[in-house]
Amino acid sequence: MALIMEINPQITDLKKIKCDGGKILHVLSKSSSKFKDFGEAYFNIINPSVIKGWNMHLKGTCNIVVPKGEIKFVIKQNNNFFVEIISEQSYKLLTIPPNNWFAFQNLSSKQSIMLNIFSIEHDPMELQKLTLNKINFDWNL
Repeated sequence: MALIMEINPQITDLKKIKCDGGKILHVLSKSSSKFKDFGEAYFNIINPSVIKGWNMHLKGTCNIVVPKGEIKFVIKQNNNFFVEIISEQSYKLLTIPPNNWFAFQNLSSKQSIMLNIFSIEHDPMELQKLTLNKINFDWNL
């Protein structure tokens, strides 16, 4: 198993803007090169230590941020793995194009929240799923 960074997923640093009484966490704008189209946006709430996946979208692009907690993302392409940890401290946008298997694990001791701005509306026919044991990855790395 090789851990590499040179496959389709992309990481983009995002802005955290201090403002009166809190902060603004910028995510994505229509003029961004990461923006493909808008289909839907949803939050995924992940309990501590839970691993979700493997999923692969055939048509849609995921634009994922973690505004609360800490999540390890693993994306598989061919025999290579891309691993990225995103959290509210390490605030980044993870862009996962179609045809990439991915799974994710909550590393926080509390619930983590993930926002996915998805390029198409949900279509169960374009989503493929595998159980965790179908792709060999050591989640303890």
